[in-house]
Amino acid sequence: MRKFFMLLMPAAFTWAGLAIAADAPGLSISPVRVDLSAGHKADAITVTNTGPTRKVLETEVLRWTQVNGEDVYEPATDLRANPPRLSVEPGATQIVRVGLIRTAVLPEVTEGAYRIYFQEVPQVEEAAGSQLKFALRIGIPVFVRPAQAAKPELAWTHRRENGALKLIAANRGQLHARVADVRARTLAGEVVAEGFRYVLPGASREWSIPQFSDQPLSVSALGELGRVEYRLEASAH
Repeated sequence: MRKFFMLLMPAAFTWAGLAIAADAPGLSISPVRVDLSAGHKADAITVTNTGPTRKVLETEVLRWTQVNGEDVYEPATDLRANPPRLSVEPGATQIVRVGLIRTAVLPEVTEGAYRIYFQEVPQVEEAAGSQLKFALRIGIPVFVRPAQAAKPELAWTHRRENGALKLIAANRGQLHARVADVRARTLAGEVVAEGFRYVLPGASREWSIPQFSDQPLSVSALGELGRVEYRLEASAH
């Protein structure tokens, strides 16, 4: 009897915004994010099979929002990935075209966000006994810049919950923010909160530091332009 498990692979990134490959067992995808705009409505993603067997993948294009600190996805109707299904032989490469449809309404003020997922289709093989196989699922973010000039704008608050310190970043700007290596500064030094997050426009995300009893003075985080220190606003309730 065969059993299939899904492995969700987060996309890799660089702070300079350069395209690098998201590597999973037997598969390489580049770039790891796509940026579109009124002057650049389509791009290409390169999928390379680095494994010993043929890979069959299906693409799924989803609109991406964030509600109450959680990612929310729904089928996208204005963005396409072509081909929707691809078969890549060992050592071979295939190009997937990503683009807005002709009737797509481009954002004026606030950036649009999507994700393209590459889902491996498990291949039936003749084998005796049980076998454990992983079905890869890799998500690539796609951002559509608005017509007007825009930028992210983070505001930080905090609260205490069950002995842990919760740090909350709210994005009051019109572009997404990429946030990593979040640190709370106290009189005793800095304490690191693990985790990389995208914070979409108008949304918020949080980081947790367990068993934290000190008073946080400020927060610093690593973004695309380097490390920035933020003051903490009034505590969130």
